[in-house]
Amino acid sequence: MLPKGVFRLDTAASAKADDGATYAGSILHVSAKGVYQVHGNGVARHEPAAFQQVPKISDSPKIVYANGRATITGRDPQSQVQEKGQGQGQGRSR
Repeated sequence: MLPKGVFRLDTAASAKADDGATYAGSILHVSAKGVYQVHGNGVARHEPAAFQQVPKISDSPKIVYANGRATITGRDPQSQVQEKGQGQGQGRSR
């Protein structure tokens, strides 16, 4: 689930690919230019090439850097609960 508010992607700070650098928050946007993630009071921009598997919009992963590579080490428990509930016969009632 995306947080409410307005997030300026054009002012996003580049994520530091230093070993042990950690970022946690919702993924706002994914494009060839970057993976934009809520981080603290702002937005961090990750290089898409740093990921083996790019996270999806609205995921809330914990991203940790090691050897210049971005690894998803965990997801927000709330987003996991929502994924489990989707696609399990929860159609609209009429």
